[in-house]
Amino acid sequence: MINLTKEKLIILMTIFVFIFGISVVCAQETPGERIEEQKVLTIPAEKINPAKEIKEKPQIPQIKEEVKKEEVKKVEKVLKLSLPAKITFLAGSAKVKKAGEEKWILAKLNMDLKPLDEIRTGYDSQVVVTLNNEDKVTVKSNTHIVLALSEKEEKGSWSATIKLWLGEIRSHVEGLRERQGKYQVETLQAVAGVRGTDFIVCEGLDEMTNVVCLDGEVEVNDLVFNEKVILSKGQVTTVSLDQKPTPPRNLNEEELIKYGLVEKKAEEKEIKEEKAAEETEKALEEPKKKGKPAWRKNVSLTGEYGTEVIDGKLYQRISFQPEFCLGKVGVGLDGFILIDKDNKIRKEDWDEASDILEKVIYVRYGQPREPFYIRLGGISNVTLGHGMIMNKYSNLIKYPNVRKKGVELGINSRMLGLEGIVDDLNKTNIYGIRAYARPLVDRKTLFLLNKVTFGGTYCVDRDPKGDNKELVIKGLDVELPLKEGKILNVILYADVAEIKDHGKGSAIPGLLINLPMAMFKAEYRTMDQDFIPGYFNYLYDLERDTKKDTLQSSNKAKKGVYAEFSSNIFDFVSMSAYYEDYNETNPNLSAKVKLLKKIVPQITLAEASYFQDDVTRLKLKTEKTYIEWKVGYSLSGPVSLVYVYTQTYKKENGELKPVRNIALSTRVDF
Repeated sequence: MINLTKEKLIILMTIFVFIFGISVVCAQETPGERIEEQKVLTIPAEKINPAKEIKEKPQIPQIKEEVKKEEVKKVEKVLKLSLPAKITFLAGSAKVKKAGEEKWILAKLNMDLKPLDEIRTGYDSQVVVTLNNEDKVTVKSNTHIVLALSEKEEKGSWSATIKLWLGEIRSHVEGLRERQGKYQVETLQAVAGVRGTDFIVCEGLDEMTNVVCLDGEVEVNDLVFNEKVILSKGQVTTVSLDQKPTPPRNLNEEELIKYGLVEKKAEEKEIKEEKAAEETEKALEEPKKKGKPAWRKNVSLTGEYGTEVIDGKLYQRISFQPEFCLGKVGVGLDGFILIDKDNKIRKEDWDEASDILEKVIYVRYGQPREPFYIRLGGISNVTLGHGMIMNKYSNLIKYPNVRKKGVELGINSRMLGLEGIVDDLNKTNIYGIRAYARPLVDRKTLFLLNKVTFGGTYCVDRDPKGDNKELVIKGLDVELPLKEGKILNVILYADVAEIKDHGKGSAIPGLLINLPMAMFKAEYRTMDQDFIPGYFNYLYDLERDTKKDTLQSSNKAKKGVYAEFSSNIFDFVSMSAYYEDYNETNPNLSAKVKLLKKIVPQITLAEASYFQDDVTRLKLKTEKTYIEWKVGYSLSGPVSLVYVYTQTYKKENGELKPVRNIALSTRVDF
């Protein structure tokens, strides 16, 4: 059971006594008044790239967990000794999470880094970390790393370990090798150690590690079979979770050009680029539009265009993700075709019945908060209660490399209700349930109190770290609708939760306001040092192997305000904003505005984002401000050129100077 402190009980009782006092002096509710259903804004599933389902990976042997524990002990002994490391180059968007902290902060040039600090880069972004003032580690786009270990050995040389959770890094560590220092990159599957000076390690969502040696030699060991391979310059190996490292393979001509090991003739490059442009224009040529077909009225359709290499063969990839609706039934699909250089479609992706079934992302009936709602397959944006335990969880974060067949269920009757989720029916790891009741619903004379709802939530991750130790979070909540209607819904609530064998947290009071085009939420949070609100969030499937460890960190207990706002104006413009202000951290603010419909025919995308840490004074321009603009311009048919502009500020001679970055990319919409 969750233990409420004396202060929390007093606050709860004060709220209800105040409301009961109102009921005494106010008129009784009009008999026969119907309570309209609360409408909750939902966020559609993100666009996702399709691929064939991969088989479930076996559990990692216990020895791997023991290795992790030994590393943690080793790190604890050397935290006071750290290899000098700092960010010396920054392009695009990147964030850093300091050891022992919960929140991510914006990365800055010349930012010093310590053991257990984490770096996460965004789209079209890059960070260079310099070790010991000379060795460089380049962190590519969409990458997440941890500076896991650095120490000074007896002979005076440094050693360092970097954990790569996702993405790609390139290490050029000539200085460490010359001083007989040690340097290695560890993923979930393998450890790549320096014998050479320049190598690349890639970790994908499919849990496969690729190591490429660009200069010297690299020693690669897998963590399951402890097999070792040595790569020479121009060689690559792949390590899967359930397999030994593949024998070293020489890079092909295309790969050699990609990694800059050979120069490509300018004429050959120009000819191939012109040919590819002609084929792309031909494949994407659209017939003249004669009005929107009737079948499109109940269909939303988006897509992407790109390239993919399978068995050394290059394909043009066209993917599309429609949702078909018929009454309360909705079906989300994920289809794609691969076209080779002869403009022939790859048949292996469509020649079996199982291939067709794999294209179905989800099937649903109804919508959340309706009397009955169920969704099978891919699930996203799942919030139980007010989000204190599970907030916007998704099992699609690793899709399409990992396909989960989950279930989301909702039952909402006049007196009782139920919300539930299972992440995967084939192998259930994560599940949660919230049951709630309105015991006074028939007591009309109680005015507002007859609408009070009591709920209980229970969420479990059966084996987050592969050590057969489950993580359990349980909580209680109470909510009181102050106003219910078609236009305005106002809910006063209180949440308390506890992570088993860890800390407690609460949101007392909380206020939720729902409008037809907007939602506002504000809470006063109190959290122990080992409690994380909204623990099961949309990134949880990526973080679950390590997130439990963050509960053991030296965070301080916090108290403060959290506020959130989102709006959708006639499906024309969407806006969102978040604000946090706790007693142990600086307040931070983020906001985003996105155009949902075209105003100018050629503009296909328009959005702006604003981030600011340490909001001590309300100023638009500070050293901790990050601004981003994205604009898409139609080139031909569904093909758009996307312009990304980012801006930060740096103080020089007492004045704030803007630091600007520009990136371009291509997007295809169907």
